[in-house]
Amino acid sequence: MCQSLIQGGCVHSLSQGRCVNSLIQGRFVMLYPIFLFNFISLILGQQQFQQQPQQQSQQQGQPGPALVDETTRWSRCRPTNQTIYDFQVENLNGTYQDLNSYRGQVLLIVNVATFCAYTQQYTDFNPILQQNSQYGMSILAFPCNQFYLQEPAENHEILNGLRYVRPGNGWIPHQNLDIFGKIDVNGDNQHPLYEFLKDSCPPTTNRIGKREELMYDSIKTTDITWNFEKFLIDRQGRPRFRFHPTNWVHGQSVMQFIRPLLNESGGQQQQQQGGSFYQPQMQGQGQQQGQGQFRRQS
Repeated sequence: MCQSLIQGGCVHSLSQGRCVNSLIQGRFVMLYPIFLFNFISLILGQQQFQQQPQQQSQQQGQPGPALVDETTRWSRCRPTNQTIYDFQVENLNGTYQDLNSYRGQVLLIVNVATFCAYTQQYTDFNPILQQNSQYGMSILAFPCNQFYLQEPAENHEILNGLRYVRPGNGWIPHQNLDIFGKIDVNGDNQHPLYEFLKDSCPPTTNRIGKREELMYDSIKTTDITWNFEKFLIDRQGRPRFRFHPTNWVHGQSVMQFIRPLLNESGGQQQQQQGGSFYQPQMQGQGQQQGQGQFRRQS
């Protein structure tokens, strides 16, 4: 019976008890070369598979901008009479919240994703808030699945993904780190909040990214470039600065912009110098190149 099955091409029938016993007893030695060939092919295939990611990473790299610290990628937002307090956002539990509830705070708004190379920035958020939340600072995180589908979870699954996957190790957000429901930050269905932020703040690079990695239409020059791009909001709810995802350095490069805003009192938001917003002292190249000048994305 087993021999007829083999000859008929039904090799999967060898999983039946009689055939397995027959093989063990060596009655069908004719199958040995076939199994040996498949075993060698499997080993060679595994070696080729292990080498393939290294070759791909060398040739193509990971999705999105390169993991580098690029502190010159920031822009100054244009003065505006509109504020973020005009917008409403959805919470993870499906309820809605007015951003007016953050009135008087300094806010860092960031679009996030769980399965992104930049997701480790989450581990910097808590220490920053531990040091500065008492001065009136919060971080507002908006999950988005538009960049290489790196936030595929449903709203009710996102916190568990952060806790057990990335960053993992039981990670829990600081009480001043509010994670909202998923939104679109680009394209035809972009959230009105992000439309306002992008209109107010020039892009930080002259290159958006690869078309095959962007899961939306239509593409515009003002678009968010990738996960973990950030907007800094002053105590009056107005956008002041925009930061590329690579401008981070564990939060140090952004904190030099945040500290002056934390020092602003409620009635003195526009400490002006020659009609422009208060300008923090930059370090290194950022002081020269950060004033709306762009550098190509790596």
